[in-house]
Amino acid sequence: MRRDARVGTVPDRYRWDCAGASPTFDFYYGLWSAQAVFPKTEDAPRKKRHTAFVGYRFETPEEGDNHNYYHAQPCRSMGRKDDEIEVALPISNRAPTWPLAADGGLELLLCLVTALYGMDGLVALRGTLMEDPAARRIEILRTGFDRILGLRRPRSVGTRTDADRGLGSWASSTQDAFVSPTSATRTRRVPTGR
Repeated sequence: MRRDARVGTVPDRYRWDCAGASPTFDFYYGLWSAQAVFPKTEDAPRKKRHTAFVGYRFETPEEGDNHNYYHAQPCRSMGRKDDEIEVALPISNRAPTWPLAADGGLELLLCLVTALYGMDGLVALRGTLMEDPAARRIEILRTGFDRILGLRRPRSVGTRTDADRGLGSWASSTQDAFVSPTSATRTRRVPTGR
């Protein structure tokens, strides 16, 4: 759980089921914030606010065809749909459904971290974890970070790198050239001419 002065409490919740043929992971986060009275009217006090909730869930593929991919959706609860939070905004529980570039529970969790803290936050988390020699040996962890961070747009010449921002030497790979800490192979991205 984290606190944000603008948003209020941001709790997170998760659940998983690894017993079936396809493991499922669901990660939830919710935002409570002070909202102005809506719709605005002339006689409404300007400083009057009420608490409102909006939540998001990050889920593994579901059975069937419609949501059979890693995705995120808005929600009005932090778990079961019938446990709706009283101050939840009246939004859809099903739409929009955003596809996510995840290929497992760890990458789904990294997508949530990215949604909350951006790529800089994900780079900082990777830098912190990779300071631990045991964590550096976990292939799925390294691969998960590399896949999600690989979604970044290539940097323009002259922009600051992760190392320039003080995010650690392991996190200093840029988008145009990446040297894997586990191999000496260097991969160069070719500009697309955009």
